[in-house]
Amino acid sequence: MPKMKAAIFVAPGRIVLDEKPIPGVRPLDAVVRITTTTICRYRRPHPDG
Repeated sequence: MPKMKAAIFVAPGRIVLDEKPIPGVRPLDAVVRITTTTICRYRRPHPDG
């Protein structure tokens, strides 16, 4: 089965990159290919730490 890279939130302040199987596409689904992304970090404290 083909794989995709996924950024997985595991805990506050911790994101891991892993490979996951590409899910099947159903009739009402849309397939979106992400080519670029960014992560925004607040300068003020986050309520969860």
